[in-house]
Amino acid sequence: MPRGKAAAKTKRSITIDDLFALKLIGSPDLSPDGTQAIVTLQRCDREKNTYYADLYLVSVPKGEVRQITFGDYSDSSPVWSPDGTTIAYVSSRSEAAQVHLLPMRGGDSRKLTDLPDGRISELDWSPDGKKLLLVYAPRPECDTKKAAEERKEKHLSSPVRELESAIYRLDGVGFLGDAPPRIYVVDVESGKATAITRGKLYAHSAAWAPDGKALAFCGNSDVEHKAWAWDVYIVSAEGGAPRKLRTPPGPKGALTWTRDGKSLLYLGYVSEDDPWGVYNEHVWRVPVDGRGEATDIMADLNQTCEPYTLSDTPAAGSRNGLTLAADGKSVDVTAALEGAAHLIRVPLDGGPRTTLVGGHTHLYAHTPEIGGRIVVLLQTPTSPGEAFLVEPGKRAKPKQLTQFNTDLLVSLKLTEPEERWVECAATGRKVQGWLLKPPGFNPARKYPLLLEIHGGPHTQYGAGFFHEMHWLASKGFVVLYTNPAGSQGRGEAYMQALRGQWGDADFPELMAFVDAVVAEGYVDEKRLGVTGGSYGGYMTNWVVTHTQRFAAAATQRCVSNLVSMLGNSDHPTHPDGYFPGNPWSKPEQLWHMSPIRVVEKIRTPLLILHSEGDMRCNIEQAEQVFSALRTLGRKTKFVRFPREASHGLSRGGPPDLREKRLQALGGWFETYLLPKRKHKK
Repeated sequence: MPRGKAAAKTKRSITIDDLFALKLIGSPDLSPDGTQAIVTLQRCDREKNTYYADLYLVSVPKGEVRQITFGDYSDSSPVWSPDGTTIAYVSSRSEAAQVHLLPMRGGDSRKLTDLPDGRISELDWSPDGKKLLLVYAPRPECDTKKAAEERKEKHLSSPVRELESAIYRLDGVGFLGDAPPRIYVVDVESGKATAITRGKLYAHSAAWAPDGKALAFCGNSDVEHKAWAWDVYIVSAEGGAPRKLRTPPGPKGALTWTRDGKSLLYLGYVSEDDPWGVYNEHVWRVPVDGRGEATDIMADLNQTCEPYTLSDTPAAGSRNGLTLAADGKSVDVTAALEGAAHLIRVPLDGGPRTTLVGGHTHLYAHTPEIGGRIVVLLQTPTSPGEAFLVEPGKRAKPKQLTQFNTDLLVSLKLTEPEERWVECAATGRKVQGWLLKPPGFNPARKYPLLLEIHGGPHTQYGAGFFHEMHWLASKGFVVLYTNPAGSQGRGEAYMQALRGQWGDADFPELMAFVDAVVAEGYVDEKRLGVTGGSYGGYMTNWVVTHTQRFAAAATQRCVSNLVSMLGNSDHPTHPDGYFPGNPWSKPEQLWHMSPIRVVEKIRTPLLILHSEGDMRCNIEQAEQVFSALRTLGRKTKFVRFPREASHGLSRGGPPDLREKRLQALGGWFETYLLPKRKHKK
């Protein structure tokens, strides 16, 4: 629980409404003198059924907070100019999202760019403050607001799409245009935007050289067939032909120049197949002159450098995933470890690493160190996130700077999750998990148990804040969530144990954990429930096709048939890559791993939640399960959300649909797992 005002005298149970009362802090950037941090704060407008985000200044180290943008807009990606006089940010206050400049000495912000409707991200000032880098991807012309209005006026149908690439849509974004994301340089005085990358080269993670004369970026000229084949390029700041550096194949990002301009640092790993997150992502260093190979400067660390911890209250992360320490001799990165995300300092020369922020916390964003100060954003299981000050030289605990959610949280009855470790005899692996017990828990009673299974599958449960789990616990459920084989935070071998073994590798571990909790004596074995989304939906399907121990289940945005799923997802896969075989000539292992193959074994009442706008796990995956169960005469219900909801409905979908999802989920488990209440006459 955050520090701050005294706890409310009378605490109450958490409600669905509280999900929308939370304020989510993100995108921190520290001023050049280290005295102020700029952050975004997302808020929900229930009446307008949408979200907005404003910019706030946070003084360091006092923690005084001041709002600096206003209105019903979404302001994002704020970055300080090198001289500290201006903040550049992306705002929806224009007809299409554009870059705006806000003078810090007073005055109104001005619109800098005038790009066609599209996505703008990754703002970065030039060292002299005269130009801005950004990544821009245009929206298809037929999908612009103007085109839609013209069709409506002319009584025309929705647009016809002629596609020649498998990379044509992205969940949460929609249909993509013909032009890939490109690097642009914008003149701050005139607003003129110049494309630096051209053609079919996908580009991201651009960074200015220390002298401002060159740029580095990550590029891929064949995303459709080699999604993992990212390279590092150097190009003149004026444009021209880029020069490719010598790096191994694999995903890359978070490019950062060393102080002397002689090397580039990036986050990545070596891979020549589908990048499904089964390798440790580390900091790599590559010489800019092209005379040497890239090297992993932390090769001995069996952790991955990404804040993979899950939450249903996510906020925007760091401007860059790795940052230079103040002396330029080390880099700071997040590292996933057993359900947490820590901030670690890694010397460039390969010396001993230091943990700057540890403990059971989810550190999802941090700024570069300036004047011995770093501002980080932390979640805990009982707090959705606040800003903290870290001073590496003092080795003190992080100091909380903001109190955006304190008043709400101190009024709620929230319980701390209890960590458990269970050894699975069938696999020989120890599995980590947590129990979230109802407020006022009485060990002499018998409670229903809900097993929550995470998606990914290569992510992790842990220190992230979950409104859903607290809400279910408040209803009287013991909530169990675990990190079985395939989860992050336990090293590469643990992640790879699931590869090609979906269901077979992790099902025994999930059931071993359920058995261990039941053996503690306060769970009613006749009132077990199971749910999960995405891969968690897949595993929910797998669980109820392989055991009848559960009295109720809810499969969300699920996968049921890998043979069909691999051809209709926005994330194309390749033969004999992450998945064994292929759907057309070698489907045997894919079919073995498909729960629909044994759907007739389902006897558990099954709720199916899925969105028509889901481009990651197409809704046909849910349709197959529902049609089969109805044909077989089994107890099921299909809650079908409209196209406004995508794969991420539980994390950031329209507020009214998120509410309906929770009502459906809670209502289903109340019906089957909670005792019938006697009504007074």
